[in-house]
Amino acid sequence: MTLIPFAGGDKVDLKGKFEELIDLFQGGDLQAFFKVAAWIGAIILAISIITYFWQRRRGGAGGGGRGGSKAVILSAIVGGILVAPGALLPLLLGIIDTVINAFINIGGTVFSS
Repeated sequence: MTLIPFAGGDKVDLKGKFEELIDLFQGGDLQAFFKVAAWIGAIILAISIITYFWQRRRGGAGGGGRGGSKAVILSAIVGGILVAPGALLPLLLGIIDTVINAFINIGGTVFSS
């Protein structure tokens, strides 16, 4: 038994498990849910970008070094996850897998000697 969740042998595989989960949902009744989520994500992204540029035009939200792009970045992340859960989340989980496996390999090397 391994103490590492989602480990296949000696490697963490969050991306592979998530892709299996998405494949289960894509073939079932949740296909309509993914379409609705994609539309909602696109609307969120479009509204946030329009709002950002409207505020910039009026002299706020980023004009004069006051920032204001946090809402756009946050809504871009949320919209991106809603629009492409089958592409964006596996990419992020693949990066997390790489980092975790690197730490596991470094820890195994340090503690085994």
